[in-house]
Amino acid sequence: MRNHVLDNRDLKVVDYLRAHLVDAQQFSIVSAYFSIYGYDLLAGVLPSVGDTRFLIGDPSSVDDL
Repeated sequence: MRNHVLDNRDLKVVDYLRAHLVDAQQFSIVSAYFSIYGYDLLAGVLPSVGDTRFLIGDPSSVDDL
């Protein structure tokens, strides 16, 4: 899978992730905005993913990018 920057304008991030996690063997996400609510939206597909990793940052650091 290629790396993507998604912003919910043309495609909802959750819809993109659900579609790609169906056959995924691993899932790694780095986000300053991922939340427990986002996790809840993906909870139905995450058990089928072999390896799941989350790196959650501070939203204030996004401006520094």
